[in-house]
Amino acid sequence: AVELTEEGKEYIVEAELPGVKKEDLEVRVGEGGKSLTIEGKVVKRNWEHKPAAQNGETIAKNGTDESMYSSVFSRTFTLPRPVDGSRVRAKLENGILLLHVPQMEERGSVKVNI
Repeated sequence: AVELTEEGKEYIVEAELPGVKKEDLEVRVGEGGKSLTIEGKVVKRNWEHKPAAQNGETIAKNGTDESMYSSVFSRTFTLPRPVDGSRVRAKLENGILLLHVPQMEERGSVKVNI
């Protein structure tokens, strides 16, 4: 689950990412600060204990089999107001990604010389 809220002049993104490691996660701001993308992969290893022999046949030398599962995900959000990608703060802790995404400062009107 991903939750996007606006607090003051920043967006707060909280994403549940169980099993995702920091090195397998990427956050990008694109489209001139109008989109936020969270991408990553989950890699799980499953160790299954099997008896060393079954019906006289050897299953595995060490009595275990390893299987690996990998899943890739990507989620992109279109933001109501552009954000400053250079000031995004990110933290991944206990399977929860927390992003503080500051909005770009609004520039007032600009006078055009004729």
